[in-house]
Amino acid sequence: MTYHVVWDVEAYRKLEQIWTHAADIGPSVRAFDEIERLLATAPEEQGESRASGRRVLIVPPLGIIYRVQSRLQEVYVQEAWEFRRRQP
Repeated sequence: MTYHVVWDVEAYRKLEQIWTHAADIGPSVRAFDEIERLLATAPEEQGESRASGRRVLIVPPLGIIYRVQSRLQEVYVQEAWEFRRRQP
């Protein structure tokens, strides 16, 4: 089953800001492509569940919060941010 991935306007704007300010946008673009692929094919199996039916998924250097609407075969990405690993 294929799901349609829909991005909240503000979440997508955040991605645009990340891309605009990145020294190298390659990792973020690859992460975006991977997020889209994962959500389109098996969104309920990705990331971790959160309250109120939300899920969080991190594909470095990006993180997102999304909801799955199985009946509509749709995934709605509510939030996006740049994920940075903590330095030891």
